[in-house]
Amino acid sequence: IYETTLLLTEGVEYQYKFINGNAWGSDESVPGACNVGGNRGITAPGSDITLDVVCFGSCSACIPPPPTVPVTFRVNMGLEPIHPDGVHLAGSFGANGYPEWNPGGLQMTDSNSDNIYEITLNLYDGWAYTYKFVNGNAWGSDESVTVACAVGFDRQVTVSGATTTPAVCFASCDACPAGPVNDSRSGASNIVAYNFGTCLSQSGDLTLATPSSEANSFCLTGGHDLWHKFTASSAGVRIALSSAADVLIELQDA
Repeated sequence: IYETTLLLTEGVEYQYKFINGNAWGSDESVPGACNVGGNRGITAPGSDITLDVVCFGSCSACIPPPPTVPVTFRVNMGLEPIHPDGVHLAGSFGANGYPEWNPGGLQMTDSNSDNIYEITLNLYDGWAYTYKFVNGNAWGSDESVTVACAVGFDRQVTVSGATTTPAVCFASCDACPAGPVNDSRSGASNIVAYNFGTCLSQSGDLTLATPSSEANSFCLTGGHDLWHKFTASSAGVRIALSSAADVLIELQDA
């Protein structure tokens, strides 16, 4: 509570207002119920007086804010290449002393290397906050929130006690799809690569996978969770792998 004491002339009407700063533009907007010509007003009495405490920009006392509770924000970055500047949270957190809509102000961390980035803030219980995730630290690297879970163009959480948000996929309303179900090279199907050989077709476990298009001359079909072992028939054989943009393909030395 800020205060000052002035000596005023009895019976004279004075107007005044409070300023959060030292220039016009930082002055309060006085509500109509206590507005006198755009300001507050008082007629100086004949004896000392202490005016009632009012909230800045209000005619009445401030309502105490609700208690704060921990709110943990989570995002799964498993399908995203992580920006060198890291992953950040931006949102309407200024009332709690955090940066207000700053794309690089609140860095998230992945402490257990599970691709889920987290940050915990102390926010007011019962309040609604809007936010979004940023893969980097500047606007332009922020996610485009899917319409199905967007409030305006952002996400929203209404705090109800200690809260942990679901670990949604970046720029999605849902969790990221589960990873490949057969990520081991053991038992890989064997393909012998012949020069200008016969086109060979391979099928595999398509669970959680999208069938790939034909790969070069070997006509491989299957998903990104299918392992193939290529065995060259001679030293002159070369193996080249290619894939559609949505399929991860990798050549490893056995």
